[in-house]
Amino acid sequence: MAAYGPLKLGINSDITVKSFYAELEMLKMDTPHGHLKIFQAFGITTKQYNDLLEERLTAEKLVEKHRRVNPLLITDLNKK
Repeated sequence: MAAYGPLKLGINSDITVKSFYAELEMLKMDTPHGHLKIFQAFGITTKQYNDLLEERLTAEKLVEKHRRVNPLLITDLNKK
């Protein structure tokens, strides 16, 4: 999902797209009010987004690549 602007004002960042990731079992739970699924948002670059759209990269491979250096998938606005 394109951010259509900076994720944080005053920061010049290559992060231009918000992606969403759901851990298979860890982020699901039943509550007294119903079933809950939690999705984590993290930012990716326009190049990474285009690679996904043009099928040069799969979402699974992108997440795997991020997790090697960023296991919690925390968005780094300084990422190039």
